[in-house]
Amino acid sequence: GGAGRRRTLVAIGVERDAARGEHRVPAAGRRDAVLRDARVDELAREGRTVGVALGITLDADRNEGATPSGAALLADAAARLGGLVAPGYLEVAARALAPSLPAALERPIAYGSTLAVAARFAAPQAELVVVTREATAEHPLVAVARAWARPGRTLAIVTEAQAAALAASGFALFAERVTRGGAPTAYLCEGFTCRLPTTDAGELAEQLGSAAG
Repeated sequence: GGAGRRRTLVAIGVERDAARGEHRVPAAGRRDAVLRDARVDELAREGRTVGVALGITLDADRNEGATPSGAALLADAAARLGGLVAPGYLEVAARALAPSLPAALERPIAYGSTLAVAARFAAPQAELVVVTREATAEHPLVAVARAWARPGRTLAIVTEAQAAALAASGFALFAERVTRGGAPTAYLCEGFTCRLPTTDAGELAEQLGSAAG
């Protein structure tokens, strides 16, 4: 960009993309978005606008000590909703986080929670839903799913009734999630684009091994 402008990260790990000359704007279902050539003061205004729109007043002091900043908590909640409701929440998270990132990259010890949320954006988005008939169901498929769980990944193990209730409440990830033949069934999605469901633990392990998340 021109003088006085800088590329500002909304995710840890985007720097290498910028080094290759790749500049991407926020896209539905993606965590590695970058606001390119944006002025820091413009990003700060955007962050405040997000808070106002949601009825939240973000503390002007974004430094973090023993507790996360309000902006980091808002961004974390929005990022989690981005994996359960709709990818659009990821843009809310990015806008809430963006004003803190320049200082966080310079003084990482003072912005631990901010950088932890930013790390969620560095990893490609992946969601895994396992639907069972019974809440206490034990099955090799369920064991494979639980072993995949990591911070930042979206994993839900629910019954058919729970999936239907969540879908009715607006959690799009659970829409039309049912068992196949009564067996525990896994739905692996990346940015809400889902693969064919499977009831086989070995096939699920292969899917997870090749998934971006």
